[in-house]
Amino acid sequence: MSKNTIFAKTAKAEREGTKLPIDLVRMLSLMDGKSKSGDLAKRAPPSLRKKWDELLHELVKSGYLIDVPEAAATADNQGGQGASAAARVAAERAKQTEQDAASARAELEAAAAAARVTSEAEAKAETEAKQKAEKAARAAELKAFFATAKEKAKVEAKQAKQEADRARAELEAASAATARVKSGAEAKARAEAKQREQEAERARAEQEAAIAAARAKSGAEAEAKARAEAKQREQEAARARADLEAAVAASKHRTDALAKAKAEAKQREEEAARARLELEEANLAAKPKSDAEIRARFRREAQGEAQVAAPADKPARSDRSYKWRAKFGGLQANDAQRLRNLELENDMLKKLMAEAYLEIEVLKLTYGVKREPDS
Repeated sequence: MSKNTIFAKTAKAEREGTKLPIDLVRMLSLMDGKSKSGDLAKRAPPSLRKKWDELLHELVKSGYLIDVPEAAATADNQGGQGASAAARVAAERAKQTEQDAASARAELEAAAAAARVTSEAEAKAETEAKQKAEKAARAAELKAFFATAKEKAKVEAKQAKQEADRARAELEAASAATARVKSGAEAKARAEAKQREQEAERARAEQEAAIAAARAKSGAEAEAKARAEAKQREQEAARARADLEAAVAASKHRTDALAKAKAEAKQREEEAARARLELEEANLAAKPKSDAEIRARFRREAQGEAQVAAPADKPARSDRSYKWRAKFGGLQANDAQRLRNLELENDMLKKLMAEAYLEIEVLKLTYGVKREPDS
């Protein structure tokens, strides 16, 4: 820049000059609107003189300084045209002030537009947040429904397992009791058979002795009587053996029946375990696969979409599905029927066990008392 140029401070410099870096503030303090740039540079500190032109160019470019023509400054020094030069400087400053005001108005309008955009964005964000909250509430409601159904299915499966465990424990106890009864009955039957054989041996010995005595004593009449008595004792021994064999056969039949019942109970338990597994798989299959399904379901409910019409003698498919889930905890119809059949068969097994206990007690009462030998 020319060293003969005179610079004057603008309104912007008066308003914002103190916020500039220290070197630019010092430069503005030297500008009096009357002295030439070269003269001011000579009076400036050495640190400013080294970069005088660079700092001066930055202040002019940023609108903090304007140049004043040299003729106007000379006239001002002579006193002839000073007022005109001052008016020109004032006009330049007013023009700069007006430009600054226009820039401030533009910034204000931009800030107002930005505020309007921000307000609209906030309203839109609030609406979206409200919609998201409603969707989240609906999703939580559906999640709670499926959690309740799952817990109900778990409780029913646990109850079925407990009943199967009780049935198994009762069957094992019955098997143990039957084994004890069978062992005692067999031991008692063997003892009674041995006793009857011994009695038969004694009877034969007595018969032979009686025959010998009868022969020796009274001849043919005594011998016939002895043979009749011997024959009667043999018949009684045969009846006793038949009764014993029938008792053993009946005990074996009851033992076989209990063994068969135990095998059937084990099979029912395995089927109950499979049913519980299928129940858990059905519960997992009934769970929604994604949030998209949840949103779709609530959307249909909100819009009041009608369900697919069903024949007059059958309810709608969704109604039947909800009734099955409410009653059987998510089981399909065939699975629920299978579980019901298992429960009925379990009841029949308990009844069979009760009958077996009753028959064992009858056997005890029938064959438990030792029979007195005939005199």
